[in-house]
Amino acid sequence: MGRGDDRRRTAQGQRVLGAVRLGAEILPPQLKVDIRSRLQDKIMFGTDHPSIPFDRLFREWDELGYSDDVMSKVFHRNAERILGV
Repeated sequence: MGRGDDRRRTAQGQRVLGAVRLGAEILPPQLKVDIRSRLQDKIMFGTDHPSIPFDRLFREWDELGYSDDVMSKVFHRNAERILGV
């Protein structure tokens, strides 16, 4: 497993893909495709801030062209669900 491909299970036993800790420009091409579909409920955003500034991170993710629904899941809804908040 490489960076950003850290497979884990939640307390409920759901298999999830660990937080993506990379700048969006270096995400593997297949991961970018899979986030649109089968991984949209299994991935959450994480950051190495201040190593990668927030303005760059958000700009790069916006440039990927994901729907608002997918972006909402990646940036907060999946984390809220998995962490139970």
